[in-house]
Amino acid sequence: MLAGKLHFGTKAIFSRSAVLAGTTGIIIVLMLASTVISPMSSASGQVLPSLTVQSYNTTVPAQYQSQYSTVQNLLNQFNSSMGTAPSESNSFTYATELLPANGNQGPPLFNSNNLNGVENNLQALKAMGVKGVTIAVGYPLLDPTFPNSTQYLQYFKTVVSMCHQDSFTVDIESQVLFANTVYSPLTFNWSALSYPQYVVNHIAQDNLICSQIKPDILEIGVEADTEASLKGYTQLNTPSGWTSYINQLLNGIDKNGTKLAAGAGDWLKNTTQWVDGFAGNPNLDFISTHSYPVVSPFLSNLISLGQYAKDHGKRIVFDEEWCTKILQPVNGGGGGGYGGPVATQQDAFSYWSPIDTQYQQLMAKFCQIYPCEYLSPFDGDYYFFAYLTWTQQLDSQTFFQLHSILNPLIYQNEANFTISPTGAAYATLALGLTSPTSTPTPSPTTNPTATASTTPTPSSTIPQTAKPSLNPSPTIPEFPIQTIGLILTVFIITTLSTFIFTRKKVTRKSKLALR
Repeated sequence: MLAGKLHFGTKAIFSRSAVLAGTTGIIIVLMLASTVISPMSSASGQVLPSLTVQSYNTTVPAQYQSQYSTVQNLLNQFNSSMGTAPSESNSFTYATELLPANGNQGPPLFNSNNLNGVENNLQALKAMGVKGVTIAVGYPLLDPTFPNSTQYLQYFKTVVSMCHQDSFTVDIESQVLFANTVYSPLTFNWSALSYPQYVVNHIAQDNLICSQIKPDILEIGVEADTEASLKGYTQLNTPSGWTSYINQLLNGIDKNGTKLAAGAGDWLKNTTQWVDGFAGNPNLDFISTHSYPVVSPFLSNLISLGQYAKDHGKRIVFDEEWCTKILQPVNGGGGGGYGGPVATQQDAFSYWSPIDTQYQQLMAKFCQIYPCEYLSPFDGDYYFFAYLTWTQQLDSQTFFQLHSILNPLIYQNEANFTISPTGAAYATLALGLTSPTSTPTPSPTTNPTATASTTPTPSSTIPQTAKPSLNPSPTIPEFPIQTIGLILTVFIITTLSTFIFTRKKVTRKSKLALR
């Protein structure tokens, strides 16, 4: 293309009109400059500036090589079990959790810098092509009797408005606040609230969300065992009790334009039984699911739920998933016993990045095969932006200690539009630059002695949707020396030709004057 433009420009420069020559030359310079300055374009023709992708050490420590291989084999089995994706493309929203706005944080949401952090996060996600965000607003956060409920309501109205201004689809999870746990500073006395009154109150909170916060999707329940464990309501811990609960919510909510989703986590035994009793409720728009542990038979359950949704004409809101690598249960609570900080401690390390990448590709493939509406990796808002490199010293740290190191790196990378290789893989899917049906098997590095800094260095770039306005340090494009020389050459030729033709014109006028 450059050669063709240069050939056209050379012919124009030596035309009979000096003005035309100069003008054409200038146009050529601008065309050449735009060829180099403008980033690559997507298939749709949208201009895509560049995100910075950091490289990480993916060496698998010796003591985790067996676990790594087992997880990889489980993912390969899942891939085989799904079969081949259909040729027709199922359109769905690529999303992720908006963790700075997660309601479990409590009063820190009101800190003066929180909304700036939310905005930076949104712009970084937008740059990746992500078009949806999931926000946790668990009961009783908005209940009038709960401390600061009015302030929480205004906060989430503001955040959802910000999201909609940037054209994000917003999915609010209105399940249960993680009060009285390590994940939240908030407390709540569940024993003082009877189960029937809780159902009434939860319906009131959901109606408030639909009428005032106005998300696109409201997910009212999916983790039956987690809710039963946190609240102490044993009624929720059976398929029949869960069905009764969800139907009461569905029948009591005035959607006000919001679409409702409910379902079951893939770790629940006989997963489809947990949704069968309310899937036909006319107020239910989507079947929802969460997927975390990769141990058998949970990913098989996910396939069964996907087939159930297809058979019953329902689309799926997949609003929480991540590749939790732990292979044995670590507690007796919700999430099949595979939840909690112990289960997710190792996820912070970069040697898992190839596995995380493969898992996200498989989730996207699942959404191509089954009728998904929305895909939202929960931990994407962490590990799409940064990892820590494993060391023996860090291995002994808790999840929260590791994130006290990791979170500042995440915030910094969001502000600078820098992502991890896992984030790059998800961005190429979200931007439509690669197909989710291709899922290469990662090959781990097994040298246990290699280490690297916890702050990796940039190594490559991928396209992004639009240059965000909040980039604190815009970069100047770097031009190849050959291109600079070419531009200067054309500019010099244009200038000289303009000067020569102008001089000839003046000479002709002088000769005419002498006559």
